[in-house]
Amino acid sequence: VFKISYTGNLYNGRRNPNLIFKAIHELILEGKIDENNIEINYAGKDGLIWDKISKCNKLKSNILGEIEHSDSLLLQSESHINILMNWTLPNFYGGLTGKFYEYLDARSPILLLINGGPDPEFERIFKILNSGIVVYDIEDYKEEIKKFILRLYTYWINQRSKLCEYNFEELKNFQWDFMISNFYKNHFS
Repeated sequence: VFKISYTGNLYNGRRNPNLIFKAIHELILEGKIDENNIEINYAGKDGLIWDKISKCNKLKSNILGEIEHSDSLLLQSESHINILMNWTLPNFYGGLTGKFYEYLDARSPILLLINGGPDPEFERIFKILNSGIVVYDIEDYKEEIKKFILRLYTYWINQRSKLCEYNFEELKNFQWDFMISNFYKNHFS
């Protein structure tokens, strides 16, 4: 099946997958996605909230609960899309979470949904790496989400594999060894 997954917490509503669920539901209603070919996974402590949002959008989710870190990494690598959610505040953005780096390592397209204003740091990184899409939790972005999911789903239907379009040459710039050596060079040389 085509797997869309989120691993993590919802932080009391600061992270809310509702817009993504709306987009998936519309794709199913439009006959562009077969609901029997899609699996929406959630691993984390907020399964009841995730399930409620999923059901409100007439979708079913595979609620895994809190799982071992190794199982979380396996789920991320098996997924065709990994959902990353974050929030911004005025003059506070670019919160590069550990989850973001796990998702990069999974080599699956990332759908980043941001609650709040623009996040130029994430937008820049996603553009450089070609790692997925950055959208905001505003209804205007629903069509963009639908196009992203449909493109990856269509590829999966035709190829039976996930599409990874990462710019691997640029990815090295986000690896620990490279970042720490640059930090050391710029601050202690």
